[in-house]
Amino acid sequence: MKKITISAAFLLLFGVKHSNAQTKSFEFETDPTSFFTNGYNFNFGYSIPHWAIRLVPYKTELPEFIHGNKDFKQNMLGVAFDLDYFFKENNNGLFVGPVVIYSKDEIENSYKQKINNDQLLAGLRIGYRIMPFKKQRENLNGFYFTPFIAPFYSFANDVAFTNGNSFEYKQFQFWGGIHLGYRINTRYNSSNE
Repeated sequence: MKKITISAAFLLLFGVKHSNAQTKSFEFETDPTSFFTNGYNFNFGYSIPHWAIRLVPYKTELPEFIHGNKDFKQNMLGVAFDLDYFFKENNNGLFVGPVVIYSKDEIENSYKQKINNDQLLAGLRIGYRIMPFKKQRENLNGFYFTPFIAPFYSFANDVAFTNGNSFEYKQFQFWGGIHLGYRINTRYNSSNE
């Protein structure tokens, strides 16, 4: 976890120092569906042309149809690090980038027994940022939304309970959603549209 944090900080500082770009921005996002699954999701990001880095603290209860273990609950509390590469310099449109997630999972069986377990996920996020309003697109400032998908590989051990049943992690997982965000441009330059 410490190495991931140091690597993310290094990438952010490198990008800020070495960017001769005209547009830098702070970005705030959330996934509204998290609030309907007893959780939250907040994205804190910084971007320069073509690149955005994000820190994402989150909490969620995964539905059974996602984790695939009948009569179990999986509550995740963790943090994600995203590094997105945008194909357009203005950081709109198509992007792709690595994602690393660490979570402290609470697994509960049908007998209300609970076990905590660490999970590390690594994957690739592919999405498309849309700024729907013309003036905001011109200023690179304001509301946007981002549909995305993210295939992941999970590095987690299955959880065995004393009564003999066990919770099995899916090694390959797919996540997705639509994030709602707000971009605060620190420099105005309408030529970057």
